[in-house]
Amino acid sequence: MSRRVAVDLGDTTVVTVVDPGGGADAVELEPDLAAVFAPDDAALVTGGAARARAAADPTRLEPRPRRWIDADTLLLGTRTVGVVEALGAVLAAAVDRARSALRGERPDLLVLTHPPSWGARRREVLRRAGAGLAAELSLVAEPVAAAAHARWMRPTGRGGPTALLDVGARGAVAAVVDPAGALLAHRAADRFGGDDADELVLAHVLAGLTDATPDVTRVRAVVDGASLPDRRHRQVLVEDVRDARERLSGSEQADVPLPGAAGTAWCSRTELEDLLREPCAGLVALLAGVLDEAGVPASRLADVRLVGGLARTPLLATLVHRELGVPPVVPADPRTVVARGALLAAASAPAVAAPAPARPALLPDWPAPVAAPPPPVRAVAVAAPAPPAPPPTPRLDPDGPTVRIAHELVPAGRLPARVETPEGGPASWSARRRAGLVAVATVAVVVVILVVAGLRGGDGPTAGATSPTVVSVFAHAYELPAGWTTDGSDAEFRRSRIRPVGQPTGPNLIAVQESALASPDAAGARAQLLAGFEAARAAGGGVSDLQPETTFAGREAATYRQVPVPGTTVDWVVLFLGPTQLSVGCRHDETSRDAVLAACERVVGTLRSPP
Repeated sequence: MSRRVAVDLGDTTVVTVVDPGGGADAVELEPDLAAVFAPDDAALVTGGAARARAAADPTRLEPRPRRWIDADTLLLGTRTVGVVEALGAVLAAAVDRARSALRGERPDLLVLTHPPSWGARRREVLRRAGAGLAAELSLVAEPVAAAAHARWMRPTGRGGPTALLDVGARGAVAAVVDPAGALLAHRAADRFGGDDADELVLAHVLAGLTDATPDVTRVRAVVDGASLPDRRHRQVLVEDVRDARERLSGSEQADVPLPGAAGTAWCSRTELEDLLREPCAGLVALLAGVLDEAGVPASRLADVRLVGGLARTPLLATLVHRELGVPPVVPADPRTVVARGALLAAASAPAVAAPAPARPALLPDWPAPVAAPPPPVRAVAVAAPAPPAPPPTPRLDPDGPTVRIAHELVPAGRLPARVETPEGGPASWSARRRAGLVAVATVAVVVVILVVAGLRGGDGPTAGATSPTVVSVFAHAYELPAGWTTDGSDAEFRRSRIRPVGQPTGPNLIAVQESALASPDAAGARAQLLAGFEAARAAGGGVSDLQPETTFAGREAATYRQVPVPGTTVDWVVLFLGPTQLSVGCRHDETSRDAVLAACERVVGTLRSPP
């Protein structure tokens, strides 16, 4: 039997269930946090470790990356991190944790759950984040997964639709799923969730303190969270409140440890029910509304399931029973129901082959422009010869309609000034342009020196200086040149893009693409790069001026030039950093050549591949 992993990526937690195959029982891993922390020059840190690292610099933490599913990037500290990269890091960590149950093997199938309201674009972002983590990838809507688990647990012979109320940390989803696993109706509300319940309990505990309570000022300061240490203590206090709230599901009283010398506060189940009665009634109304929308009376339901962190609150089940006349079923661990059901739902549906991540090829693959002549003409890399391939298929590109060439493309790089050109051909770098670049660099250095000297104010420390913005995507990072902005990333090819500010389209663009090398031997990598270049040149790809061993921005590099169409040039700089090849493509027209190449030097000079 196949090895399968299901991951329920929530707003605040990640639940992973592993089916090791061979008839073994599924293994439920302890839920982890969905947080992401971005160090300055290292790989992203996720889960509880991310929360721990945030104590030093909370600006680098994103505790709920799924909430940014509609964004392209996140600014964490000074780093710009792609949303796909952030979600991918969380999913990769979940799969890595699952490998112990798989005896170190890679999963055959990865099942990811998502809210039922997510459209094609959001699902595609999730799919790209999970690309390459398993041989196959499948997406399942959360209510469908929970209903699959309900059918598996249901006594034989009992049919009818299933109604579900899933109360997460920041909101709730109500849905009705038919016996075949199809969604009949669903509604979402973000008015109340588990986090809101914890805040109500915390406010109730704080209201019970008096001025005579020891260290009451300290408790109030922690709750306000004005300073960084207080915010850290508040996080611990909220976790203690959540633990007390969950214990009240089976106990009449629960204690909440308070900061400092304030001692312990107590909360009873009656007090908790008084606090939650009104918001829980709103959740029940949400469930009743979705039943009306589906046109399914409660009497026709096979059962009603409560899942999520708030499902074990007895008051919620009581109100549902009172409203619908059907006693709801609360699983033993409602947090893992969606992930467990995702494995069951995926078993009855064909999986979709997961898109390959970055292919371990030496030469990057960049879409070529459509042959039609829409101005301006856009430059891309040229295809090297390859075995017969299917016709090009349409693909969207930020510059306009493009097609994907089915075989690999050749990177080219900017040539240094000493490169010679064939007799009679245009000069690679004219003396005027070289002088211009030197002048620009000299002026920039002088300006930086003057600015720094002025800001220092004689004896004082540097004031007013701002840290450079770091673009960090996948496993590469570099400083964003002044006057440039990010233009998204491509997870399939592990490529990031930047453009000049105010030019959302057009030929001027810098792309950085990473590829895994078979070995860290730079000489062997250059030899393979040379072979690809010769093959592309023989195919008439418009490449020229190969320098397999040169310097660019003070770094050892290989460089190419490519002119696929008149008026547009792609200059490539290829760095070999251990087991990683980083190809920097600098695309420009004639009028913007100097500005683009100056920005390219900034990118190459600061480019790194954190371990």
